[in-house]
This record gives sequence, structure tokens and C-alpha cells, in this order.
Amino acid sequence: MNKLTATEIKEIIEKTFNLKFIELKSKSRLPKIVYARVLFAEECNKSGISRAQISRYLNQANHTSIVYYLNRYTPYSYLEKEFKPRFDKLREEIENKQV
Repeated sequence: MNKLTATEIKEIIEKTFNLKFIELKSKSRLPKIVYARVLFAEECNKSGISRAQISRYLNQANHTSIVYYLNRYTPYSYLEKEFKPRFDKLREEIENKQV
């Protein structure tokens, strides 16, 4: 299996999230942008791109932000944060109807 380049990963992220890469390089904390940034870092890391190089792509001060992304987030953490409250509310309403 060929490893992807950062440029190839960037293009996939832009297409998948309908974002411009400049948005990933911003300081934005919008969940969609943070999640895309984390996935970019994760996929670059899997392709053997150094954390220092990933931080330069994302316009981060240094590689510690990338280390934080890789240690703190999982591909499913965004989904859990975004949808678990809705799921819990749905479950609660269903249970209340059944009583």
C-alpha cells in the first residue's frame, strides 16, 4: 500500500469536508474544522510525515499541538461529542413513552 503525501491528504480533506485548507490553518475552533485538522494530522502521521512537518502544514507554533491532537482525539471522538447528547435525549424520550 502506497503512503499518501501531505498534498494528497490535504486534497481529500478539502473535498470530504468541503473546506479550503486555509481554514484548517486558521485558529478556528469550529468542530468541523477542528475535526478536519485532527484527521489531517492523524493521516499524515500514519503516512510517516513528521509531527514537526505536520505542524508547519497547519501553521501551528510547534509540534506539541500535533502531539496533543494525536493523543487527545480519536476518529470517533467528534461523533461521540456531537451525537451522544442527541442519542441520550432520544433514549430518554423513548423510555418515557414506554412507561
